[in-house]
Amino acid sequence: MNEEQFSAKVDELGSHYMPLMLARLDQLGEILGRHGYDPRPAYDMTDEQYSAWLTVHLPDDDEPVFDVSITLEESRTYGDELDGIAFGLGIVEYGGLIIGDLQPYNYTKSVWVCVDDSDEIARRWSLIDQCDDHEIAALIERHYASKVAP
Repeated sequence: MNEEQFSAKVDELGSHYMPLMLARLDQLGEILGRHGYDPRPAYDMTDEQYSAWLTVHLPDDDEPVFDVSITLEESRTYGDELDGIAFGLGIVEYGGLIIGDLQPYNYTKSVWVCVDDSDEIARRWSLIDQCDDHEIAALIERHYASKVAP
């Protein structure tokens, strides 16, 4: 597959999955709101790769505390030969500290899904889509509890 064909296929996948990525982050934002955080609406942060972000604040504070992102990553960006994509979910504190990161099959030969394999791409999306929002909230709470613990 040449570069133009690959880019066109990635754009097709990005157009399909971006609304799902945004909806997924808004769903997580609702749960984080119930845990005392103040999430803002998810937004499209696509630049070199398709990426949706959720910025989260503490109540009554205009300064953001952390971001949650979902990305559709391209194998060619990482110099890999397979014409593939992968989804990732990241939770990063402002300042760059990684609170959590899910990259299914990362550091294995299976990390990339061929852009023509729509069934496997849908299955990989489901790994992100089916993450437990309450576990994500608990992870974040444990992170911040450890920062203020004596």
